[in-house]
Amino acid sequence: MRIPPEAGSRDRFLFPELPPGRWEIEARAVVREGQVTLAHKEEVEVPAGDAATATFEVKAALFRGKVTWLGEPVKGLLTLTSLPWNRGSRFGVVLPEAGTFEIVLDKPGLYEAQVADAKGRFQNATVRRIELINPDREIRIELPAGRIAGRVTDAEGRPVARARIHAESAASLEAEEADLPGVAFTRLSATSAEDGSFAIEGAPEGSWTLVARSGDRASPPHAIRLGPDERLEGVDIEISVPGPVEEDAQEENGTPSAGGQTTTDIGFVKGG
Repeated sequence: MRIPPEAGSRDRFLFPELPPGRWEIEARAVVREGQVTLAHKEEVEVPAGDAATATFEVKAALFRGKVTWLGEPVKGLLTLTSLPWNRGSRFGVVLPEAGTFEIVLDKPGLYEAQVADAKGRFQNATVRRIELINPDREIRIELPAGRIAGRVTDAEGRPVARARIHAESAASLEAEEADLPGVAFTRLSATSAEDGSFAIEGAPEGSWTLVARSGDRASPPHAIRLGPDERLEGVDIEISVPGPVEEDAQEENGTPSAGGQTTTDIGFVKGG
């Protein structure tokens, strides 16, 4: 049974006719786009014929901001994951044409931001650390301009269409951010076009390992180093060794997707 409170002051609420027993009190926040976030939850014992008083602190806060890429606003989906990854909570919000957002977070702190672009230019552009501490300050999220682009060919130098290119980067987490030593993995992927070309946009700086796969063939691991906002071109990958069989990327209508980009996985691995 759910019972709403009577209207009260800004920081007080009242349940005048609550049956005795153990009750769970929930405080929820509702913002733009219909986002509902649980701000606080607490159990209270209500005795028969008496009143009970509960006092609790709501740490959730409303943050506002804007997401841009190459200086332009981004329409799409923003996902924020609290750090460290091994205990992270995820929050998502839709970005309109203006790239602005309002989101309620259960607590201030450090977050990783991932953005999927509605225009299909990138599916998981990543900013590995954002400080969401002061809700009175507008948050500006500028996505990395990092780009990894090249061409996939076979052993005879012929272009390979619809090959899947997987890129993996490992970034060490600082002790004060992670509480535990570990590594945060970011994995992005793309699909080659008919001429074998591919591009991964919105990649953060770091060391990356690329592997291309097509049917039962794969490439050896290809290691690169991407600088801050570096636009790396001419990454040629040759598919020449046996590899695991993978299905082609598909559009919603079932046709192969050429040149598209998706994310495969992101996670936290405890270090030694």
